[in-house]
Amino acid sequence: MSYKQLSRRTTAEKALAAALTKRKISFLHNIYLFGYEIDLFLPAYHMAFEVDGFQHLSAAQQKLDHLKEERLASAGINLFRVTNRQIYQDLPKSLIPIETFLKNLDAYAPSPNSINIAWKEPLRQFRPNPTTSDQPQKFATIEDYFLSLEDK
Repeated sequence: MSYKQLSRRTTAEKALAAALTKRKISFLHNIYLFGYEIDLFLPAYHMAFEVDGFQHLSAAQQKLDHLKEERLASAGINLFRVTNRQIYQDLPKSLIPIETFLKNLDAYAPSPNSINIAWKEPLRQFRPNPTTSDQPQKFATIEDYFLSLEDK
């Protein structure tokens, strides 16, 4: 995934960015992704934020926003919209759905300690001896046996 970072940000975007930074959430700001400008992007979570001003109230802009959401969703990117007004009036409240979403993703992410390969050990002792051919074959590992099945 490639993107180009831009330098312009609105006051509302800066406020949201500062709040995310304070919570130690890393992001990119004002980037182009799949042909669309994204206000804030969290690459680790495939999550984008749009901070919408009054221009997003027009029917034409809403149609464009809908196309943008569909394109990003088809690329596996979740898009959250928050309005300038929400940020200015109650920034902590506007962060609640974002933090909830991130906590839910973190709960399902595998941790480095959750990898359990102990189930493979009994398979390492397994020495299959197929009886389908005239001469039985011996395999060094179970993996070799299963790979041999692909050839048949």
